[in-house]
Amino acid sequence: MIDARDRVCLPAGVRLTAAGLHDEVRGETLELNDTGRLVVTCADGRPLGEIAELTAAHFRVPGDVALADVGVFCLALNERFLLNVESRPGAALLRLLSSLARGLPLGALPAPPRRRARINTARASAAVASTAAALAWRALAVGALATVSAAALLAGVGAPGLGLPVLLGAGAALALVVHEGAHAAALRGVPCCLCLAGTAVFLLHRRLPGRRRGLVAVAGPLAAAAAGLVALAAAAAPGLAALGPAALVPLSHVLALTVAGRDGRAACGLS
Repeated sequence: MIDARDRVCLPAGVRLTAAGLHDEVRGETLELNDTGRLVVTCADGRPLGEIAELTAAHFRVPGDVALADVGVFCLALNERFLLNVESRPGAALLRLLSSLARGLPLGALPAPPRRRARINTARASAAVASTAAALAWRALAVGALATVSAAALLAGVGAPGLGLPVLLGAGAALALVVHEGAHAAALRGVPCCLCLAGTAVFLLHRRLPGRRRGLVAVAGPLAAAAAGLVALAAAAAPGLAALGPAALVPLSHVLALTVAGRDGRAACGLS
């Protein structure tokens, strides 16, 4: 789902070298041919269509062929989190709805462009702060979706009201930030980046030794569950009883420690 008007750029931590496209987080370099090198050189925030025009002129190929080839190449880089794609919010939403209308009858869901953001792991506090900043919009979206879903569910059982739904939404947003922030804090000193792939959110980093890897894996779910326990304890105070149900959202993150969750599998050495 990349359009000619979408702007493409290299994310922080990815740079073009003499050997190819180097990813500082993975510690790997992807070799590029002349066409790929030209496209990556132009990936500085320009629209994909403009890059395709430059490619067509440089290699003397038809414009539609260049646009198709550049689009496929950029999509492949984006799927590997080596290229960020910026779409206009309105255009991206219309494109998503159009793809849903075409794909749902066939059981195929569209894959939105992926994004990555650099996380500063020089210190634990910096890691948490940069993770929270990178997750700000996603956390707001998660909180809003949880609020609307809870309000609709409560209204359906005859218990309308916004108080509890808003608390549940806030709990969902906070749990997401705490979960990923704890992962980042445990990765202190290790290059990493935050990856957003549709509804999935995770930190990408190099493979760690067994004990360190297990610590990083359990840090996120345990931190979110701990935040839920704090909210549950606070619910005992006068006037804060509503925090009890809201604490269920962060507490539920402990389920990520099972083998059904990415963190649980990583902690057990299964992935």
